[in-house]
Amino acid sequence: MPRASIVIPAYNHAVRLRRAVDSALAQTLAAEVVVVDDASTDETPAVIAEYAERVTAVRARSRGGPARARNVGLGVTSGEFVMFLDADDEVAPTKVAEQVAVLDADRSAGWVYCDVEIRDDARNRRVLASEKYGYALRRREGDLLAELLVENFIPVHAPLVRRACVPGPFDERAAREDWDFWVRVAAASPARYVPRVLATYHVGAGGRNTLPNSPAAQREEQCRHDESTRV
Repeated sequence: MPRASIVIPAYNHAVRLRRAVDSALAQTLAAEVVVVDDASTDETPAVIAEYAERVTAVRARSRGGPARARNVGLGVTSGEFVMFLDADDEVAPTKVAEQVAVLDADRSAGWVYCDVEIRDDARNRRVLASEKYGYALRRREGDLLAELLVENFIPVHAPLVRRACVPGPFDERAAREDWDFWVRVAAASPARYVPRVLATYHVGAGGRNTLPNSPAAQREEQCRHDESTRV
């Protein structure tokens, strides 16, 4: 049984999904990969079918959004550790191995996160999360609750969480379900930080991958997203 599970929610990501799945399957410490198709209407199901027995595939009957898709994936995983990877992003081959090693060495920590490259290929811009959010000037390990109550500075695929420390499901009603989830994880257990770039966050024009700086900006961005995806 793999020690870690990677949950990939996907909605109409046929063009980029292979990048995420390939990076999950390329881990030097083998991980269970669960892909949740959130009722896509493009070729996403066909792309998932290409991986056949290498991933666990789940298809929702109706679209529920990223929080529900992650919850569905979380419910079918079996690893001691779990991480979430959006369908248009990717992780380094050693991410799971390096982060599992940190949590194995420190049993008091419930989760560990890494630095992330935030890449906007359309504008040819790249910045590290550690630079964008001033990691050098903030608390990076231990009790991160106070830091996370101010702003979300942790991309969703940066952490690996000990399953025993998962604080329940993602809140499907939350405007920023990932931010809400990390706040609850931080309230439940201390964190460790790996100062290495082990993931890439691809910024999408008008999509979810934007990580605004302030809570107000995050709420505004979510409202724009909800309006653009409302049927």
